[in-house]
Amino acid sequence: MSNVSQEKADEILAALKEAEPELEIIGRDQEGWHKLHWQLWLAWAGVWLVGLVMPQFAKRWRESYTIVTSKHIAYPEMPATFTKYSTYSTLRHEYIHLRDRLAHPIWFPFSYAVVLPAVWTMRAHWELRGYTANMLVSYELSGRVSDEMVDWIVKQFTTDRYFWMWPFEDKVRARVEEIRDKVLAEEISGLYF
Repeated sequence: MSNVSQEKADEILAALKEAEPELEIIGRDQEGWHKLHWQLWLAWAGVWLVGLVMPQFAKRWRESYTIVTSKHIAYPEMPATFTKYSTYSTLRHEYIHLRDRLAHPIWFPFSYAVVLPAVWTMRAHWELRGYTANMLVSYELSGRVSDEMVDWIVKQFTTDRYFWMWPFEDKVRARVEEIRDKVLAEEISGLYF
């Protein structure tokens, strides 16, 4: 997919700053990134501990996961621009997490951190909202949400990528397709829905 306009990138960056004026976007390739805030340190320590038993997860996290705390969005590497499609789409996803975290300052981090495989976790609830933003970006820029995107989202829920947060593929697919239909019908829209 092509890049987004500077105007769209500026819009989401302004929305992030409005939601949390002290927010910083950083790259975890920055030396000592995890020492910038206690929440970043907790994320780093948690991944280090998980890496002891699941080294592939820790490697994947270091290379490709973006995280959000109440004061930071931390990409694996600091983006050169926010107009690149994948960087922008991730920023929209993390904006949902930031707003949800600010709305639920105790419940969001606690419920997100519960990682035991279950029938359905609160992590699945929060991530479904984030991935809805990814579908919105696709629709806004191309007028569609592809089957490949649906497949990719389903995989995030049903594999170790997020600790099997909703391990029933048929149920996840049905819910993601239901959301896609709402996005296509423009029943879900905007930066924060």
